Amino acid sequence: MLTKNTAKGLRIFLILVVITITLILVFTVTEETVSALKKIKWIYLFSSIILLLVYVLLEATRIELLSKTISGHFIRFSSSVLFIFCGAFLSAVTPFQAGGAPVQMYILKKEGMEWDKILTLLLMRGILYILSAFLLSLIFIKDFLSSTPYSIGMLSWYAVITYAVIFGLLIILFLKPVALKRFFFRISMPRGRRTRLTYILLPVSRVIHGMVKTFKTMWSDKPLHIIGLIFFTSLVYLPDHSIAYMILRGLNQHLPYASVILKQIFLLMAGFFFPTPGAEGMMEGGFLLLFRGGIPQHIIGIFTILWRFVTYYVVVIAGGIATLFLFGKRED
Repeated sequence: MLTKNTAKGLRIFLILVVITITLILVFTVTEETVSALKKIKWIYLFSSIILLLVYVLLEATRIELLSKTISGHFIRFSSSVLFIFCGAFLSAVTPFQAGGAPVQMYILKKEGMEWDKILTLLLMRGILYILSAFLLSLIFIKDFLSSTPYSIGMLSWYAVITYAVIFGLLIILFLKPVALKRFFFRISMPRGRRTRLTYILLPVSRVIHGMVKTFKTMWSDKPLHIIGLIFFTSLVYLPDHSIAYMILRGLNQHLPYASVILKQIFLLMAGFFFPTPGAEGMMEGGFLLLFRGGIPQHIIGIFTILWRFVTYYVVVIAGGIATLFLFGKRED
């Protein structure tokens, strides 16, 4: 995992971080910014770090509960923590955040999980977040719409189209698993004979078939577990999404709590598939668009940088250390 490509991705990510922060500061910092920074309430910024730690503990617990529901046994808590941090680091150094899933699969495999159950856990983790976000949105959607600028229309369409394509593919996968297997055979056996590609795709097809079977069994046999996990997932992400609100209070600014929560949910739902490593640059830009209507220009840049630092950069730094530990230990 720790390859030249990873090092190259890390350099690109760091360059994007420097460019993004520089541009934000250039276009938002004024003389009023210096005065505002002198009035920072540090207790709120400290509280935002505490909220991040609470989120990590709750998310690690959620991963353990998912592993129990899907495979019948808990994975180690330390592995759940590595799952979070290593996934965040390798997502940050790969386009479309594609590097996170492979290392998370590696960690789960080390815990003895079968491939179909590993894929099911990754899929369920994402689906539960979407369902919990929908649940929170139903509660606070009116406040969100009334305080959200029209300028995020393109971001909205990006999210809608991306998720429509993904859910369309998932529906085809679950309704027509045999058709997928036939498709694999067609592209790997152009002349009716097995090729190297056939021997690669056949195991993949079996794993996907097993995942579909596990997924259907879980939803039919443990519906109460799934409902409980949806509500627990909503609880898990509240500390993380509350960090922005605490930073705002630290900067002596105020927006409705529900609005702050839902704007982040909207941004994260769209940001899962941004093409830059770690969605760097695009997340900050989206955050600025979402909050610029309610926060003065001289402080919104600082707000954006602090939010991104606490919710992401800290996790990526910890993830880099955790990744070195994980693969350094393997090499030993």
